[in-house]
Amino acid sequence: MKILTLALLSLFLPLAGLSQEIYLETLAVKSASPLLQKGIFTITRQDIDKSTATNIPDLLAQYSLANIQRRGAFGSQGDVSIRGATFDQSVIKVNGLSVNDPQTGHHNLDIPVPLEAIERIEVTQGTINIVTARQPNRRLKANFLGGQYNLWGGGLSVNDLSYQHLASSGWRDNTEFQNDTLYYQQVIPGTWGTSSVTLGYIRKDFGADRFYSQAFPDEKETTSAFLATGRTEFFTGQLHWQPQASFRLHRDYFILDRNRPDWSFNDHRNSTLFFGLPLMIPLQRHRLIASLDFRQDAINSSNLQQHHRNAYSWSARFTPQLDASWQLELGLREDFYDPDPVRSVFRPSIDLNYTINQHWLMLAGIDRFHRLPTFTELYYSDPANKGNASLEAEKGWNYQTGIKYKIRQVNWQNILFYREMRNAIDWAKYPGETSWQARNISSVNSYGLESTCDINNHLKINYQYLNNRLTAVDYLSKYNTNYLKHTASLHISYTLPWQIKNDWVAIYRKPSQLSPYTLFDLKISRQINPHWTAYLSGTNLLNSYYEEISGIPNPGRWLLLGLQYQH
Repeated sequence: MKILTLALLSLFLPLAGLSQEIYLETLAVKSASPLLQKGIFTITRQDIDKSTATNIPDLLAQYSLANIQRRGAFGSQGDVSIRGATFDQSVIKVNGLSVNDPQTGHHNLDIPVPLEAIERIEVTQGTINIVTARQPNRRLKANFLGGQYNLWGGGLSVNDLSYQHLASSGWRDNTEFQNDTLYYQQVIPGTWGTSSVTLGYIRKDFGADRFYSQAFPDEKETTSAFLATGRTEFFTGQLHWQPQASFRLHRDYFILDRNRPDWSFNDHRNSTLFFGLPLMIPLQRHRLIASLDFRQDAINSSNLQQHHRNAYSWSARFTPQLDASWQLELGLREDFYDPDPVRSVFRPSIDLNYTINQHWLMLAGIDRFHRLPTFTELYYSDPANKGNASLEAEKGWNYQTGIKYKIRQVNWQNILFYREMRNAIDWAKYPGETSWQARNISSVNSYGLESTCDINNHLKINYQYLNNRLTAVDYLSKYNTNYLKHTASLHISYTLPWQIKNDWVAIYRKPSQLSPYTLFDLKISRQINPHWTAYLSGTNLLNSYYEEISGIPNPGRWLLLGLQYQH
């Protein structure tokens, strides 16, 4: 880890003395045109502070635009899907850099960033982007909490360093957990440019009750992830450069029967290395952003053996200056692979906005996507599951159109979307088969509606309708037929006498295959003095029984008390 940190510093710190300070999200996180609207839904820092959530999966689950299927409590493990995509298809980013796990999408939410370090989370078509906050100097914040089922923990943030610990004996047998997250971010302004280095680590140790097999309920799992990123930003003449790099390590140690730890276990270790060189080129009134990227995924596993693959990519985004009412962005990208499951993939995209007046805006977009099989889909093997080394990449098109309305403190957005996918990968069983087999099983067409309304940050209403249509239905599907058909969330914030704040969340979900359910969460807080705040938090207050994955019940009512200090 020390060698990697020194390498990142040596790569990016020499450029820290290059120009005036520039916000690092300019190219990597934001759209090429700040006016271009792409149907992004944002969870703000204020939303995070109001929430009962203590981790990223639980926070996302409180909103209807991302489907989170949790196996464990308090973020131990969760699968995320967006607009009908499976958990392997959704893209997870931190500050614009992908952190997807090449072994399996089950670990995509092993994100080494505590909630306290997050400025906002952007949810858009197939992508969740976590943007971390640039912390002010001389900042101290601490959080202490305790609750039912021997829950205890908290967090500490000092300037650019954040740490969080959560542990519980579990709400039933084999559901205990202990999660630790550490994150550090350093921004270095200079006379020629701005550089940043981030380091993050997360470790989760938890009882995995029936996570993957109903026949073996006493499963146990430990996962850990380390993430290092570096980025610098500088000008040479009118050219705007932003070289960036990231390195991610992940380990997954799984025991099928914790009472016989040496009988059956898997030890998976994977890594992802990324280098990118974006360049912004002003063309009179227009803007062009070009980039060259390299990515390497590798795994060393007791079950999957050793494998690696390299991806070489070029991309370009062009934003012409049009009439004041129109904004347009054209994108091109091509990826080359070694070894090559596909020789190359060419992906165009187009986004168009039309401003009707100061209150109304219309948007539309088209883009092509593709996804390589994960290492698990290719090579995993046990008596109940068989990978398939002959799998082809998934590919297809995304379409969306929508309208936005804003007046005073009211923001309203409606998006219609359609997604067509070919060579869809699923774990499937045909009649007479005893094990699940990874296959390019069918085409899947997804369509639906997203609607959001925000009134003065005190009332937020979100709704999504989704329908998936499979061309082949003569098999038993493990994932593609399990999605949320209807989901809605209502967020209400108000202040009672004596400055007591109430933040309610009501969530309704209608899965395609499981029973519908409604959840109520509440956070009551009061600021004692300028530094101390006390709060009472409760999730699933109705004590509803519900499953997000068949056969794995989620916790009932869970109450906790907390105390926050900031200076």
